[in-house]
Amino acid sequence: MNSYPILTNAMIAKDIYEMELSAPELAAVCKPGQFFNLYTGDGAMMLPRPISLCSADRENGVITLVYRAAGQGTALFSRLVPGNSLRVLGPLGNGFPLGKPGKAAIVGGGVGIPPLLELCKALAERGSGVTAFLGYRDETFLLGRFQKLGVETVTASETGGLDYKGNIIDLLKTRSDIKPDVFYACGPKPMFNALAEYVYRMDDPPALYVSLEERMACGFGACRGCAVKTVDGYKRVCKDGPVFEFRELEK
Repeated sequence: MNSYPILTNAMIAKDIYEMELSAPELAAVCKPGQFFNLYTGDGAMMLPRPISLCSADRENGVITLVYRAAGQGTALFSRLVPGNSLRVLGPLGNGFPLGKPGKAAIVGGGVGIPPLLELCKALAERGSGVTAFLGYRDETFLLGRFQKLGVETVTASETGGLDYKGNIIDLLKTRSDIKPDVFYACGPKPMFNALAEYVYRMDDPPALYVSLEERMACGFGACRGCAVKTVDGYKRVCKDGPVFEFRELEK
């Protein structure tokens, strides 16, 4: 574990913050779907906060993390300024399997959107055709970053004002022309369930990979506090995941 200087840390939507860290050794090895444990430095908050990788600039040695300020730990992070440093452990966990180049559908909801940005970049660099379906509650964030990658980006919001008024799965159902070889998703569990119902009704269902969010303590599998039940017994989200093929998970 090392400390890394903060380059930027700013609110990009209500309670959503984007932080850039100067961390060349982390940027060089991290993969889409992995996460980092961030330590507050406050003795009253001993446990780290797991934050997923949003993007990595390997040329300049910078990693970008996007998080919601939802509790004491992340609220503390939101008050940090450039020049401060953070203790970081990682990268941790197993990321998204990229497989052979083909057609991919990316489905993200809320704070599940940021971890999909680096995935989109990696897939596009491999020559995969990518369509990103992004669901927002109201304010958009990172949308321009996805569009800059050159992937087709379609948006939905319950409040309207985007491509589709409604939830992201209802939007997906309007795009029967999209016949991907693989689905990747990150977001709330109800979204996963609705997406799986849609995917597995297809004539030849493709693989569906989901990134789980569970409360974690250690972040590397020792405490087993984030175990989830799978068809092969209990697995640790932090060590065996956070990415799983949806069929692996016990409902």
